[in-house]
Amino acid sequence: MKTRRSVVSRSFLVARNVLPFLVCASVCSSANAEPQWLKDLKARVEKKAEDVKKEAEKLEEAAKKAEGEAKKKLEQEKKKLEQDAKKVEEEAQKALHAARDEFNKLPAAEFNHKYLLTPVEFVDPTGKIKKTSSLTSALKIEVASDSTGFPGGIGKIVHQALFAGYPRFTFKVNFACADADLLGHSDYANPMSIWYNVFLGYYEIDVPKKLWKRPFGYATGEPNAALRYDDLLRLGKADWNHFSNQLYGVPASAIAPYDKMPPSATGGRKREAIAGHEWDLVDVANMQVVGAYSGGQKFVDIDKVAGPVWRYLFGTFEKNASGHTSFEGTSMQGRFYMAFKEEPNTVTGEPSYKTFIFGGTVNEAFAKTAAGKVENARFLGLQMAALRKVIAVEKGIGFAPILNTARPTPMPLSISR
Repeated sequence: MKTRRSVVSRSFLVARNVLPFLVCASVCSSANAEPQWLKDLKARVEKKAEDVKKEAEKLEEAAKKAEGEAKKKLEQEKKKLEQDAKKVEEEAQKALHAARDEFNKLPAAEFNHKYLLTPVEFVDPTGKIKKTSSLTSALKIEVASDSTGFPGGIGKIVHQALFAGYPRFTFKVNFACADADLLGHSDYANPMSIWYNVFLGYYEIDVPKKLWKRPFGYATGEPNAALRYDDLLRLGKADWNHFSNQLYGVPASAIAPYDKMPPSATGGRKREAIAGHEWDLVDVANMQVVGAYSGGQKFVDIDKVAGPVWRYLFGTFEKNASGHTSFEGTSMQGRFYMAFKEEPNTVTGEPSYKTFIFGGTVNEAFAKTAAGKVENARFLGLQMAALRKVIAVEKGIGFAPILNTARPTPMPLSISR
């Protein structure tokens, strides 16, 4: 009995000591197990997160699409604006060219912003050389492939003959030549006179900066730029062969041989100060051009008005000159004061270079004798003195004085085809 009690007692004691551990193990096991409600919550959260992620991806895709559409629309708008701007510019250019073309049909022109000009007054103090007939206005000719203005579309003819491939430019001139008598006779077309084929005066050559990128007669827009002698020779041939003698009535067939550019010519350059400004003094010799002596041959007028007017301005010579043939060529020497400046075109307002040239000429055939050579030199000297007087009263042209070391050095003239 006692033993049984002892067993029971020991069993109870064991049970009392082990039971708490069993209960604790059961509770702990129950606590570590994830409840269903938590599982459900986590599942809902994960699903929501996945939905949010998908929604974010959709929004991102929509944003990219919207950005692409906006960019495309922006490009379309930009292209349209560019097209509209180009159209406006084209219309403006058309209007500008139309205005220029209408204005260029008018032969009258301003020179250095003046319409009433200082005449070139040539006077020989010895009285041996006759005085000049001079003008107080300038003639303007647009030299371009599409030039159709007065006189006689000569600007297009000159462009084709001598400036093919060159951009357009505006030629302005005020000139003087042998004075005509009351009957309209002069020595301009007299091959036996010192005045034969000779004129003096001044030019303004305007070129668009955008097209030319340099002034006429110069290699760059720098004040000490090298000269473009080919420009000067082409201009000389244009003036003698066409602006003067073709409009005078010399036939195109007689002119054509003298439009050919030689491989070279002679001349030189130096700087000279006049009235506080500096000028390039340029000599060009041996310029072969057509002459105005008709020798009884008929003149051929390219314009019904221009022909008679030119013969009236220059004067005619109707006598026979023994030993000379109709419209024979002459060899000319020219001496020019040159300078340029940059400023807007007077008509269009576009940026332009304006080259100013004041020049005198002599017929080299007159210098065949020693006496003729001396007289030609004196004649040219008197012309240049008359031109310096005109330069002295002009405002705002000529180069600003520069150091001697910066001046262009004298150089020979070399002209390439």
